[in-house]
Parts: sequence; C-alpha cells; structure tokens
Amino acid sequence: MSYYTDLRKEYLREWQLWYEMCYKCKINAKYYVEIDVCEEWQDQQGFVQFFDDMGPRPSDDHYLSRINKLEDWTPSNTIWVDGKSKACEGAKLKYFKEDFYKYRNLAKENRISYTTFWHRLRRGWNIQDAATLPTSQIKYKHRIV
Repeated sequence: MSYYTDLRKEYLREWQLWYEMCYKCKINAKYYVEIDVCEEWQDQQGFVQFFDDMGPRPSDDHYLSRINKLEDWTPSNTIWVDGKSKACEGAKLKYFKEDFYKYRNLAKENRISYTTFWHRLRRGWNIQDAATLPTSQIKYKHRIV
C-alpha cells in the first residue's frame, strides 16, 4: 500500500474535510467567488502535503476555515477552528438581525431566491447588495465587504 492510502485510512475524517474543500472549490468555480485550493494540496498526493502542513484535527469538533475569506485555501490562510467558531462565522446574525426580514422581502421582489440571498450574506456581501444585485455569472468578488 502507498503512504497516501495508509494516511487516508488512519485519518479518514481529515481526508473527508480535505476532499470536501477541494470538491466545493471545483463546484463553486462557476459561481460568484473565485476561491481555489493551492496547487500543492490538489490531487491524491495533495492530501499528503495538506496533512503535512495542517496536521491532524485537534479534536472531533474542529473544522477547516480560512483566515481571510477573500483568499484561497493555502497553508498560510487555513486553520482548524472549533464548531462554535465555525457556526458564528457563517451566520453573523448580529450584523443584520434587524434588517434581515426587510431585505429578504426586497430580495424576493427582485426575484432573488432566499437561498441565493442567504449564501451571499454568508460569503460576506453587504445586505443591500445581496438583496438587490441580479443573479448572473458575473463575478462580484469586488463587492464583498
């Protein structure tokens, strides 16, 4: 057996998180955010390099996250965060709690689905742009706050 196979079997959850990171970047490439995985972390042997750079998960409650959400997945921009931190970084409800429903209705009037609106907010868009800019294949990376 190869080193990759042995490592994958021993650290299956780390491999799954690495795989999800790579897969999501490939799938999301056709949408708004231009985020990619660094070359040394791609392909089968990329997991070996990823594991060398990141090490094993500190606990079962830790997940991968980027320090700067506008930059790619790289060794210097990727960290392990606990589940509570991950949940807080995604929702950011305190930022738009009062205006959320007003803008959600505005998004509906502009034929922007709730899912698109919510994902735009999770990516860091300001609430007005998330509710008013039409959906398209044009990259809006420069609008992220």
